[in-house]
Amino acid sequence: MFKSKIAAKLAAYFALAILVFAFVMAFSFGHFFRENFIERQQRSLAHRAASVAAIMGDNLERSRLREANEKNTGNADARAANNAGSGTETPAVFGQDAAGKANPDSGGKAVNPATLLRSRRLIAYVNIITADDVWVANKDGEIVMRTHIPEGDMKEVPYNIRGRVEHHNGPQGRDIPPVFEGTTTVNSLPQVYRDMFRKGFRGESSVREEFDKRINEMMVLAAAPVYDKNGGVEGVLMLRVPVFGLRHAFYEALEVFGGCLVLALILALATAWFLSLKFTRPLNKMKDTAEKLAAGDYTARCFVQQNDEIGELAATLDSMAGKLEQADRETRKTEKLRKEFIANISHELRTPVTVVRGSLEALRDKVVTEPADVERYYDTMYSETLFLQRLINDLLDLSRLQNVDFPIEKEPLNFCEVVQGAVRSAR
Repeated sequence: MFKSKIAAKLAAYFALAILVFAFVMAFSFGHFFRENFIERQQRSLAHRAASVAAIMGDNLERSRLREANEKNTGNADARAANNAGSGTETPAVFGQDAAGKANPDSGGKAVNPATLLRSRRLIAYVNIITADDVWVANKDGEIVMRTHIPEGDMKEVPYNIRGRVEHHNGPQGRDIPPVFEGTTTVNSLPQVYRDMFRKGFRGESSVREEFDKRINEMMVLAAAPVYDKNGGVEGVLMLRVPVFGLRHAFYEALEVFGGCLVLALILALATAWFLSLKFTRPLNKMKDTAEKLAAGDYTARCFVQQNDEIGELAATLDSMAGKLEQADRETRKTEKLRKEFIANISHELRTPVTVVRGSLEALRDKVVTEPADVERYYDTMYSETLFLQRLINDLLDLSRLQNVDFPIEKEPLNFCEVVQGAVRSAR
């Protein structure tokens, strides 16, 4: 149970505000982290696609130049050696049919089979280094090389699917991932892939993301056109990579962020509690001062000096305490005067009463029998009675003066009576 309720409320308000801020920060962090992570993947994949497409275009131009030189020099043996070096039939890629002859639809630009081997190796190396799925389409819209098993509508298929698979050994005899062949067309791919390939055929690079329900992960795709030396589009290269690291990286970052957030909340709550106590300390002082004032200790002061509303309230309370103290002093002084006045009045009342009583006793007991003395006694009693009447009238006037609505009336004053009364009181 908290001793200071307002401090507990203030700490709770601070904690609520901090928690709302923390939830907003966590949501914003998650959103921007995901967007930034995917954006970085998109930029990286687009850069790789453009680089691989440029290398493929350069290989094609080098192969065509080499083939033209071979024709001019009549080096048939070199050409035969290159054909033998492929080790197998080559697919129709960028203007060549499956027999390695020039495709008449390609404008007579036959491609050296060694270039196909280098392209397949390039694609395989890209796949093994970056784990990107690679598709290569010629300008006729045919998928002629890929590192991904043909899936039609991209549904998962067994890995023992029949197809022509070529394995190539690297310089150190390492197995290079297989590059699949076939006559799959761009139109057999999902709409997203078709749109990206069509942009590539128009000479536009593109990158986008999509969610793959099979692996429950985001996929990033990038397509880049393959140009010839004249700037014409020979084909389109597409790379696809699942963003497997997004969740793991996000959860790791979230753990770090959550730990820091919990620590920050603890420190913030401790700071909020400290500030709440500091905020309520002057209020507690003013409460204690008010209790002392209520108990009659008008010398109590809170002595709170702040340049805010609490400071103004404390100054007002101290000012009120000062006025109460002054009023108490005046009240005590008035009470003292009242007691003195009552004592004096008692004496003044006792004197005429005593005189009247003594005179009446003397007359009743026949102590005074002489007519002159009796007459003098009567005069004395009459005078004392008038004095007593004036004294009573003065008391009544004094009680009326305590009323603020008492009208003050001016009347003639018999100064001789005042002097006689003073002399009589002094006896």
